[in-house]
Amino acid sequence: RHMRYINNFGGGPPVVEARWNNALQALAEGSRLGIPIVFGTDPRNANPRSGFAQWPPQLGQAATRDVGLVRELAALANEQQRAVGVRFHIAPMADVATEPRWPRIPGTFGEDPELCAELIAAYIDGLQAGAGIGPQSVICSVKHFPGDGPVVDGYDPHNHYGRWQHYPGGQFEAHLRPFRAALAAGAGAVMTDYAIPLGIDTVAAGFSEKLIAGLLRQELGFDGIVVTDWNITRGMPWGVEDQPLAERVRRIVASGHDQLGGETDTDVLLGLVQQGAITEERLDESARRILTPMFEMGLFENPYVDAERAGELVGGPRATAAGRAATRRSVTLLKNADGLLPLGTGRRVYVEQVAPEAAAALGTVVATPQEAELAIIAVVAPYEVMPNPTFFVPMGPAAGEGGGGRRGGGPLRHEGTLAYAGAANADELAAIQRLVATGLPVVVLMHLDRPAVLSEFIADVAAVVAHYGADDAALVDVLQGVARPEGRLPFNLPRNMDAVRARRGDTPHDDPDPLFAFGFGLTYDV
Repeated sequence: RHMRYINNFGGGPPVVEARWNNALQALAEGSRLGIPIVFGTDPRNANPRSGFAQWPPQLGQAATRDVGLVRELAALANEQQRAVGVRFHIAPMADVATEPRWPRIPGTFGEDPELCAELIAAYIDGLQAGAGIGPQSVICSVKHFPGDGPVVDGYDPHNHYGRWQHYPGGQFEAHLRPFRAALAAGAGAVMTDYAIPLGIDTVAAGFSEKLIAGLLRQELGFDGIVVTDWNITRGMPWGVEDQPLAERVRRIVASGHDQLGGETDTDVLLGLVQQGAITEERLDESARRILTPMFEMGLFENPYVDAERAGELVGGPRATAAGRAATRRSVTLLKNADGLLPLGTGRRVYVEQVAPEAAAALGTVVATPQEAELAIIAVVAPYEVMPNPTFFVPMGPAAGEGGGGRRGGGPLRHEGTLAYAGAANADELAAIQRLVATGLPVVVLMHLDRPAVLSEFIADVAAVVAHYGADDAALVDVLQGVARPEGRLPFNLPRNMDAVRARRGDTPHDDPDPLFAFGFGLTYDV
């Protein structure tokens, strides 16, 4: 089907993935022009099933405030991906998390545009192995231009009900700031956004000539690869729902894009060329941008990798140790009444939603609160499950042309309220309150995948330890005092939902009285 950029989700043993990629490269080499394949992937460092070494997502890295660490982890990702033959990295997210209800915050560097810009540049430097694209590079595809953070009420733009962005504070430029830094750092590719930017265009960026040909190409001077986000022709065609499939594809190409993310039907594009709706000259522009990095990375000379070396390097001790250290450093201490932490050893602890084998490092894990001297409970930031979910809903004429998607599958991410009252996981607040009622000191381990409202319980517990997806072993290391918490909040934590609703969704730090401010974080000596 004339496809050469192929997404590879991995998931199997690295040696098997490397062999599989080599086999496909051999098929490509035997084709008429011998054009090699560029395998791509989303970040695997926060996916334990990937076989890759694990470390915090971008949000956790932002909590460390360590530019050198971000660069180091990106360089390790480069080594691991190149080892299995993956040379296209569908990240980093340059979106600024100004709307606290937005479900994609874990993949960002938080709500401060300047911090995002600084860390984005370091990330790209590490993945691409310095300025420009060369033999050691893994191409970064920075996303989601022009910035997915200011979605209306935080709703996920994968869904029809979440298809708008807005700029009530006039902060469009703040959301461009990390993208400018990414382009200055030499990012090889840019992925565009699903949502319609209200007041700027009437269609999503994937179809917008104004945003891509005008802003990104002409004004910002980007001449690298521009790829749509996945499945916008059939699944999320926001702004062009009523147009036929062929017109959607034509508009994508006319807007200045080079690639259709997640698409496999090349016949539509070929048909548009045969009809004269897209010229061969226009295709040549994209062909140049798509082929150039293949030459720069040396894939025409040798697209193959050493599969046995991949098995030894990927997930190896050096990357694993670096990831574990980064995870510990990202942990953010929000409350520590009477210096309860660190706990040391020899404790009698009762735990909920914490692996007993990890907690055993603290002493004896007991079966009931009555046997314990303190309780530890792990919870997730509050969230809602939206009614009538429409993730990947088929819309308009394309649904009758083999268009896909699925109706009623449910949202894939946490949305809605940031307070436990009325949340889908309100039972977690009830569990905290039940432990408080025992009279034990209670330590809450809070997974901040979004900026939670902690006012409902924080006065009643002894300690609150926030994290961004840390494993139990790393959290216990911090509780015990093997490592100290160094993380600082990458966003404000609101006092209540009234403060959340009052925020202008495009404006950084638009909360005059947060419960915990951006940059807050306690620590202790170990």
